[in-house]
Amino acid sequence: MGGPPANMPPPMPLQQPNYYPPQEPMPMIPPEEAMAMDSDQGEGIRTFLEEFKLIETCPLQDLFPEPYGPPREGRCVMAIDGDHMLNKLKDELQRIEPLSLLHSALPDHLLELVSQHVDALRRRHVEPAWVFNGVGIVGDVEAFLPSEEELFARDTVWEQLNEGQLPSPDIITEAFQTCSSIGPDVAMAVQRFLRSELGVLCVTAPALSWCQMAAFHKEGVAQLLMGHPEMLIVPYDNMKLILDIDLTTGMASYANRDRVLRTMFPHYCSAMSTAAASERLLDLGLLTSSYTAIHTARAGQCVSSQAIYQELSSPTPSFNRVIDFIACNIMTDNSEEAEVLKHPKGRSYIRYSPVFTSNPIFESPMVYFQRVMNPRLTNANMPNNLSKIFGHLVPLSFFYFQFVGLLSVSFMTVVTQAYFYDGCPVSDTQDYHSYMPTLVALRSQIAYQLFAKMSDEVNRLLARLSWVRWYREILMPLQRQTDVITLDEWQLQDVPEIERVDESNLEDVTIATVLSINSTSNCFTPEPTAPGTTMTIYRGRKQTFFAVLLKFFDFLGYFSHNPPPGSGGSEDGQERAADEPPRAGSPQPHQQRTGAAAAVPLDMTLSTEGTAAYESETYNFTSCLSTALESCPHDFQDALIRLMELSRIGIMNCEPWDCITSSQSQKPICSDAPPLLLASRIACLISIPYSLPEAERGEVAWAPVYSRHLCAFSVAVRAMNSALRGLAEVLTTTMYLSKYSDCNISEFAGLTPLLPFGDIPSTIGGLLLHYVLVFPRDYESNCQTRQQRCDYLQAKFRAIPDLPQQLQRVMEFTFHALFLLNALRVLNARLEEAETEEPNGAIKSMGITEDVVHATLCMMCEKWHDHLDAPLPLDEHKQWVLPPNLQLAQKR
Repeated sequence: MGGPPANMPPPMPLQQPNYYPPQEPMPMIPPEEAMAMDSDQGEGIRTFLEEFKLIETCPLQDLFPEPYGPPREGRCVMAIDGDHMLNKLKDELQRIEPLSLLHSALPDHLLELVSQHVDALRRRHVEPAWVFNGVGIVGDVEAFLPSEEELFARDTVWEQLNEGQLPSPDIITEAFQTCSSIGPDVAMAVQRFLRSELGVLCVTAPALSWCQMAAFHKEGVAQLLMGHPEMLIVPYDNMKLILDIDLTTGMASYANRDRVLRTMFPHYCSAMSTAAASERLLDLGLLTSSYTAIHTARAGQCVSSQAIYQELSSPTPSFNRVIDFIACNIMTDNSEEAEVLKHPKGRSYIRYSPVFTSNPIFESPMVYFQRVMNPRLTNANMPNNLSKIFGHLVPLSFFYFQFVGLLSVSFMTVVTQAYFYDGCPVSDTQDYHSYMPTLVALRSQIAYQLFAKMSDEVNRLLARLSWVRWYREILMPLQRQTDVITLDEWQLQDVPEIERVDESNLEDVTIATVLSINSTSNCFTPEPTAPGTTMTIYRGRKQTFFAVLLKFFDFLGYFSHNPPPGSGGSEDGQERAADEPPRAGSPQPHQQRTGAAAAVPLDMTLSTEGTAAYESETYNFTSCLSTALESCPHDFQDALIRLMELSRIGIMNCEPWDCITSSQSQKPICSDAPPLLLASRIACLISIPYSLPEAERGEVAWAPVYSRHLCAFSVAVRAMNSALRGLAEVLTTTMYLSKYSDCNISEFAGLTPLLPFGDIPSTIGGLLLHYVLVFPRDYESNCQTRQQRCDYLQAKFRAIPDLPQQLQRVMEFTFHALFLLNALRVLNARLEEAETEEPNGAIKSMGITEDVVHATLCMMCEKWHDHLDAPLPLDEHKQWVLPPNLQLAQKR
């Protein structure tokens, strides 16, 4: 296995944080009419490379630097544009399985393609180093509203699937064009896979990945560059950019930047310099760009890409300044000033992108790209208004944690540019729209954990956050959060549960263990320390890791801080997303919870009267959950927390959802009975493996069923999962900033693969269970035995390996989830009888009544008996007993 190169930039000293100059960002959200790309502009720079025959081909090893002998000196490091490569592999996947995005945002097959690409490069003596894009350009946020044509095509796709027909790839592409990009959560998951499973150096640039790649190349961290053709516009002279590699033959297609400049802009080149031509290529690339990271800097022009090139390459251009040419040809309804300003912002974004450097001559490990290209420059030579390009000032450690994959670009965008972004989902519903404000409120409270560690000046600038979304109004201002959750610290010295854990096996720590610590450890608020001094509370990785997890569940409200009876809270401090307020919960004396953390008052205890089924007099929400966690396999734990958080804000329900159609009408997308809806939705919370056998790839369908309603539900599950993962990452970052741990920054970065909610849930389990629950036991094909039924299912669901085992896993999780929901329902009823504080009405309000839970469990028992030999899972809460008729069936 290959690892990071020896001259990778070292962990950064943070005694002197590096800041961007503070200025207020000005989001500009262009209308959808302004986003239409001129159809004849093709793929930007690549069109011109092909026209001028500037794409050359040679054996890959011919591009290795000289002298360089891989067998003797090890692999040659290639810096790869991670976003571009991931999108290429996704496109390859969709050529094989066009409907894969309807089942999972991160199909197993995509990870297989990533792994195959890495292995193939290593066989060619190349060690890949993937570099992903960081924060984008301030203000130029594009919210792609789906057009009527796209929505109509989407309806057509679902109608054809419901009728058992397979849509054409063209219709599929048209139907999902605004939601086909790789999401930030998927990109982060792929990065963790590259690092943990494949041992690949994988980083996220502070801003533009191309600049970080060029810095790596200039400083010798990488010897080869591979990326999008438009990377040629980066002002780095020593560039032979690899565009494609035939990994079977070892032949590489590449473009020599010097030759590109001299061929395309001969009038701006001299024998000694191509500097003027480089500026012209930069202008051309920005004005014709199709690359996501810089496409927002593309000023809409009413002239063709050829006309733009003719103007820029002419020895006698019609305009003295490029900016005047742009102003004369604006094609959008945006203000001319806003549109024209895109171009200089794009130029600055490329020329001054911050990058990490290993060059010891610099005073900081992160400097502007121009300084890496010309080390004689200083910060005094840099423009003083770059906050309008990159955003607010933030501590350098934030960028380092983004660099190593601990902190997501999504949250970095919030703290630097003050907005949340949500793109169009693959299956949009009015129900999802109604739940989004609550999810945004949760995210805002998470973001404020970071804001609290930043300067007062930054907090003033972040007085108003915005939410950019895919439906009108696309720019939604959010109110300032006034009551921010303040989390306690934990006394973790000599805690038995922690002492029993082997520090080398922290990945085996269970959530049940974390929740049990509350009974043996006291939380406290540390005394303020004098300026310049620190207080160490947590020693070593183990205590630090447990402290992060304890803070995680404390933030969500899983621990009681014993508030006085009847204590309540004001909603004044709640974040609101304009059209619908989030649910508010009961605050602790020192806390005000919001979003998912506010939907359930967790410290309600069960009355001792009539509680024989419970073993404890203080059985509460967290006790219920702990019982379930202790009875389940380790890989069910994240899914059970997802269940709880979705239930607490009402997303987990058994009501049909209303889809958004091409006519903007709302109609239920599922007519299933509540028990069937509930069971199949629960099964979407866990991930099961699926990938077509290699010999069978190339077919459009992987499974016999497609479900629009499960696809829509999984969109909400993914949004919640992403928020929970973000919370874990943010709390790890704030733990470092608090200086309460003696771990260094590299040890904090090493916690990344240990944090929960790193997977991306899919609909596969829900589709399988739905199929099993809907069809009669003989599957209309004379299946009389369990083996015959499982064989039939395996033939249908060919992409699921060892289907009987996976079916048992899905059904077992669904049983435990239903047992937990039933126990919570009983707990609610007891609280009502005891006339305790207002009980959690979430379970009842969702339509998950006793009858629905009972009917779902009975249906599950029948199907378990029909398909599996294993004994039925038992209710660990002792609240549900198998009915007599089903007991007889089990005995038979």
